[in-house]
Amino acid sequence: MKISHIALTFFMLFIFPVLFSQNTFAVELQFINSFGISGMNNGELFYPYQISLTRTGELIIIDKKPSIQFFNIEGNFISSWTGELPNEVNQREYMTITVDQKNNYYITLENAKKVLKYSSKKELEMEWNDKSFSWIEALLLTEEGKFYLADNNKLMLLNQQGQIEQSFEHLDLWQPLSLALSSDGNIYIADTNNNKIKVINPKGELVMEWEETGTEANQFIKPRSIAFDEKENLFVLDSEIKDDTIFSYIKIYSKTGKLLNTIELTKINPENESFFPTDFVIYQDKLYLVDMAEQCIKVYQILYDTSKDETSNSE
Repeated sequence: MKISHIALTFFMLFIFPVLFSQNTFAVELQFINSFGISGMNNGELFYPYQISLTRTGELIIIDKKPSIQFFNIEGNFISSWTGELPNEVNQREYMTITVDQKNNYYITLENAKKVLKYSSKKELEMEWNDKSFSWIEALLLTEEGKFYLADNNKLMLLNQQGQIEQSFEHLDLWQPLSLALSSDGNIYIADTNNNKIKVINPKGELVMEWEETGTEANQFIKPRSIAFDEKENLFVLDSEIKDDTIFSYIKIYSKTGKLLNTIELTKINPENESFFPTDFVIYQDKLYLVDMAEQCIKVYQILYDTSKDETSNSE
């Protein structure tokens, strides 16, 4: 049976795009590779759990050895932290690290209830240990050089000297583990144990929130880490172990809270006993995911379907 040229043209122009669009998303992730050698030496990973970026695009990986190590985006080891860390830093101490525009480093110590400021030469310059600090989880640097500090069940705004300017205790937070800043100045909060994403404006007023607790693809089980891509889509790492089953997803939203895609994460090696992603960063068009159990960094390409209009730029 022959198909007329007109019928074929009609199918390609109108029918095929509809069929294709039903199986594609505005934003996708494609696994590229992973890096990391298991071990306790320099350049090796024992139990990596946190990742961040320098201003020049180097990856900073915090490990329970404990160690702070620098890798390039190809996964090649550059160096280990050369500055002196306080005695409180041990395998039980949970740390995060943030870098400002002058390449100063800010290290938070959860149990020690401190924020340490180091120069670009990794020399200790300042220590913030306000008596109101109780369980430091995350630090976010603003364009004005101030800091949002997620501490236990509250959010605080600090000035450049580490003094508390404002405390947002009305948000009813429960162990928020991650913060992100949008271009319009709103602060996005991964309210981890409440299984919510909350958004406040610079005045601290709640703008919006979204939640749906559960283990399905469109529900939160434990949102641990959040970050924006260059198009201001919000990526959420949602991971938890429940009834001996690991649930782990990257969920992608517009900045107004519209779900764009859900990507289920899996082991890269079927022979490994387990996997457990804990944190990620986005640099250019790639996502770098920390997997504590598989002791590696997984690299994903971020793919965009330009024919879609669901991304945050269109809203």
